[in-house]
Amino acid sequence: ELMGEYFSRKLKSLAEKYPVIKEIRGKGLMIGIELSIDKAGEIKNKCFGMGYLIGNVGTHTLRILPPLIVTEQDIDGMIAVLDKALGETID
Repeated sequence: ELMGEYFSRKLKSLAEKYPVIKEIRGKGLMIGIELSIDKAGEIKNKCFGMGYLIGNVGTHTLRILPPLIVTEQDIDGMIAVLDKALGETID
């Protein structure tokens, strides 16, 4: 529960930076990120290229399902990669 809350806080700060993030939803560590652009597949591929495996549902939603043993350091790494992938995709 603590890591899910930590991850949600980090994602909300990312949403403030990138208005293309319409909604962050989920329960615990099962997280969906809805985008206003149809580039979820491209963002997923960029994250994969940087060593993080996330999924996409259609063209507007990213799906993140980290292992239950995820640490704050792991989450910070994922946020940094997602930040970079979003920045590269939107620009």
